[in-house]
Amino acid sequence: MITCEEMSEDQQQITQPKPDFLKSAAPWADTLSKSIAGVAIALYACGFLVISLYHANFGFVGTNPFRPRVLAAGAWFLFFTAVPVSIALRYRTESWSKIANNAYPLWLASLALSVPLSYIIFDYPPDQDYQPPGKWGWALMILALAAVIVLKMLKDKKKGPQWLPALLSVIAALYFVSYPVRDLFIRHRFTASSVALWFFASFLTIKLEFEMRSGRNLAEDGEWSKPLALVFGLLLFFSREMYPHLKASWGGGTPANVTVYFLKDSLLSPNKSVQAQLIEESDEGFYIVGPKESKAIFVPRGSVAMIYFSDKPADSPMLQNTK
Repeated sequence: MITCEEMSEDQQQITQPKPDFLKSAAPWADTLSKSIAGVAIALYACGFLVISLYHANFGFVGTNPFRPRVLAAGAWFLFFTAVPVSIALRYRTESWSKIANNAYPLWLASLALSVPLSYIIFDYPPDQDYQPPGKWGWALMILALAAVIVLKMLKDKKKGPQWLPALLSVIAALYFVSYPVRDLFIRHRFTASSVALWFFASFLTIKLEFEMRSGRNLAEDGEWSKPLALVFGLLLFFSREMYPHLKASWGGGTPANVTVYFLKDSLLSPNKSVQAQLIEESDEGFYIVGPKESKAIFVPRGSVAMIYFSDKPADSPMLQNTK
């Protein structure tokens, strides 16, 4: 018959961790803790730079560096960078001729990935002049893909010119990439294809950096400066072109349309209301941008009676009779 004391001793032996297991798990725990700390530092550093560069567009520097918004900005930057990095790692050892053959399919893959992401987490300002691609545009896109596939099949069978599939793929990719380039940098209009442009251009840039470095140690002859310059370039592009269109509900930088009601002692529009965009909020006040303006104005909290988060005060029954 087993006594209670024997049962308790057996349970203690079962529940007590073995010394060998603790010794083997110690290096893994140390590596895991260092990895988590490194990721947290990278998130904060990238997020702080993204928000600082974003605020610099409006003429001021970020206010509170310890807000959760900083980590959200860093997380989105690392997420949108991880996609082209993973593709570049897949093609790291491939020649540029193979990338030329797959240029147009890679563009279509980037576009297919950007469409669901863009309509969920991005905000598009209304544009009356925007015309979505018609049926002929989609037909041309499908026809170009079919031509590239057929020519690649003929190339595998060693029929026809071997350079023709690559040439057609590059021409088709450049043709369709020109649309988001023109929209983003000339017309200053952000669309779903702008996200695809980020994936496609980032992949080519990262692949080029891999080729230039050629596996050399980062500590040799200033090799560390090349990836650092690439990261800063990606940060600059992300903060200027993509982060301002990320929805604020997802931790992005889309300005909020507000109506600000000022007190009678305010230096700006005393005892009146103005429509503006809220860029940033701090413990001291608000950074707002007026209609048709590009630089922010700081408004102390003591000058504001209330803020209505809409640019149409008439939509609120409580504010219809407010003077």
